[in-house]
Amino acid sequence: MKKLIAILLIIFPITVYGATYTLVSADYPINVNGQKISVQPLNLNGTTYLPLRAISEAIGVPITWDNINRKVDITTLDTKKLAESCVMVYATDGKVRSQGSGVYTDYGEILTANHVVEGYPTITTSQGSNLTVQESNKTLDATVLDSAESIKPVKIGDSDEVQLNEKVVFISSPKATINTTTWGTVIRLDNMNDDSIAVKVILNTGSSGGACFNLKGELIGIADAGENGIFFITPINDIRKAL
Repeated sequence: MKKLIAILLIIFPITVYGATYTLVSADYPINVNGQKISVQPLNLNGTTYLPLRAISEAIGVPITWDNINRKVDITTLDTKKLAESCVMVYATDGKVRSQGSGVYTDYGEILTANHVVEGYPTITTSQGSNLTVQESNKTLDATVLDSAESIKPVKIGDSDEVQLNEKVVFISSPKATINTTTWGTVIRLDNMNDDSIAVKVILNTGSSGGACFNLKGELIGIADAGENGIFFITPINDIRKAL
């Protein structure tokens, strides 16, 4: 037996430069992974159109409007997978405690910001794993920590290839909220003649040392410091040369 589907059609005639186009609103369900979503499809002369942002949000794919370049940016970056290689870092002297973020750049090695751990005798992850300082560079504000955990490291990118207005994503632990994803935009490629990269993004306390990725999922730097919606990252190329 053939199934009959009732569709409510609302027809909107549109005339553009003497040509008439028919825009049709079709009342039928749109399901994502078996769940109905509130999206109203439209049909224009036989072609079906769906709202881009509504579909993007329904399938969990971030979408942004680049007003400068007048374009839509959609990424399928798996931030949950990247977060598996990111950690929250604690450092303490028994009285004062510092909290920051870190990322596995090699098996058993965590990269974080130097100011998060400098001067503290006890350093751990949020899971309680003990960490020890392997190498530090105060000028770059970067430290490599030894870890007993052999977590799969992230892929290292080329920070020299970062472009102005490029979209990037941070995975950090602001205010001890582990592995939070925050999107930003590169607005400057140097800061007072050093090599840091300025990003327009809101990152709260505890994000220092957090990983910054390009849209290929490659590590391009770690969060250093910032204020007023601008955060600076230390480029991974500089860190790899020094440590």
